Amino acid sequence: MNRHISPLLVLFLLAGCASAPQTPAVAVIGTVADQERFAGLWRGSLDAVDDREDGPLEFRLSAGTGTLLTRLAPGAGRILWVRVNGATLSGAVEARWDERCQCDVYTTFEATLEDSELRGTLRRREKLLWHDVGTWTAVRVTE
Repeated sequence: MNRHISPLLVLFLLAGCASAPQTPAVAVIGTVADQERFAGLWRGSLDAVDDREDGPLEFRLSAGTGTLLTRLAPGAGRILWVRVNGATLSGAVEARWDERCQCDVYTTFEATLEDSELRGTLRRREKLLWHDVGTWTAVRVTE
């Protein structure tokens, strides 16, 4: 099964560089306490259904200001929103046109914080059908 997930590879390549993001910071929805639970620099990896999309990911959440700093790969959709609620982080990527299916593709992500590790899934909707397109993990790293 060959699914292309670059919008979320993008997302969770969540290739965040807090020093000089190429795209604007994304507002994070959630209480300050929930933002603090996820604050910091996170690094991990994406395990996609399409092995060509596997790879590292990185993102940074700033507590209090409620921003997620990201750098997206060229041609990928931007992150629309991120929500933190308790031990759950979720969000969505801007829809993009996919030549393969000749349709708009919508991508979402979700993760749960368990024992200092985020474990999540990526889902994609094309033509009203949702597909699991990968899993991802990340740990907070000391800067």
